[in-house]
Amino acid sequence: MALFSRSAEIQPPTPVVMPSATPSGIDIPAAIQAHVGWKIKLQRYLNGTYGEPLDAQVVGADDRCTLGHWIHGEGEERYGHHPLFQEIKTIHAAFHRCAGSVVQCVDHGERERAAAILNQGDFPRYSGQIKSKLAALCLELEF
Repeated sequence: MALFSRSAEIQPPTPVVMPSATPSGIDIPAAIQAHVGWKIKLQRYLNGTYGEPLDAQVVGADDRCTLGHWIHGEGEERYGHHPLFQEIKTIHAAFHRCAGSVVQCVDHGERERAAAILNQGDFPRYSGQIKSKLAALCLELEF
């Protein structure tokens, strides 16, 4: 018996701008969870079980996910002056570049290189930094 049905599989983060229902304009825990989902999504793509093609340029763009929309929009307007926000912006862009590199490597048949980026390279480092910096920003600015 399978632990997860096909309908229960983790779906890719949807590039939708979140309404400003929170004082900060973004649901930080949801943004963190969406980026955790990228690891699962990319691992499935690497394993050939994702079920649809990914575009390395789209995945590598840091302004297509919910967090990216916020960073390049309302977040920049409200918190662009804050050094921690600027760190998050830089790390988020690097995270997406790494994710795009994983897709590109898979597409070129370089599965070992893709696995190294995803599991031991910059991807896990940037992923961890995004989570910790977002949590720090949330505490510091009292979102």
